[in-house]
Amino acid sequence: MELPAHLDHPPYTSPMCGTPWIIAPEIYHGWVSWFSGDATDLLPTEPVEKARRYVKLMGGREKVFAEAERAFFAEDYQFAAELTQLLVRVDNLDWDARYLKAAALRARGYGEINTIARAWYLNGANELEGKVNTRMLLGMGQRVVAGTLPPGELLQSWRYQVDAEKAGATWLQLGFEFLNADSGAVQEQFHVTLRNSILEVVEAPLPDGLPRVRLTIAQLRSVLAGKPAGTDIGDEERLQELLGYLDREPANFSLHVR
Repeated sequence: MELPAHLDHPPYTSPMCGTPWIIAPEIYHGWVSWFSGDATDLLPTEPVEKARRYVKLMGGREKVFAEAERAFFAEDYQFAAELTQLLVRVDNLDWDARYLKAAALRARGYGEINTIARAWYLNGANELEGKVNTRMLLGMGQRVVAGTLPPGELLQSWRYQVDAEKAGATWLQLGFEFLNADSGAVQEQFHVTLRNSILEVVEAPLPDGLPRVRLTIAQLRSVLAGKPAGTDIGDEERLQELLGYLDREPANFSLHVR
């Protein structure tokens, strides 16, 4: 996909950050739909199962790999990556397919001046070669987020960590009173409710009788790190129960090996 000649005015339209073939689908998804518009794509066959069936129809792993090699050495890097993508999905430990796909992505990336697309290609190659520890990176990211977010945003982030299987139909309420570290005065109050595997966080004065914890943001971060809060913070037992329904372990999530 290229810009029409009358709209292409280098260097102002040079694809350093965005390119038509990336931006156009983004706009389509934003304004039209999240799928292609062909109803076949509404509920597609699961990717690994689809890859397994395709490889079988194409004559098996060896034939697909041989064709991917031919495409690679013919400098058809995109097709080589697409063929090896099938093999890696069928078997994540097919290292020959992973290395070939990595080489195809790296070659594709070296020819890309769009810095974002280039990063995707080259980081994908590193991931396929086992040079990227996704669990470690995700863990580092979570710790950075937990260490910098203000109280309200930190509580809101828990909404996306609820383990639905653990939470089930559990109904639990807990109030949070965050203290000023210097004066000890209450600065913010939040009403947290776990219901139907959904966590609701509302900033509001806490009603009488609601179980609560009263602590500084530093104390909460200490509790999240598995350390003692240091002082009596109130209903810490219920806080630990609430935390027990959250999935806070970083997953080994790969983008190119799945």
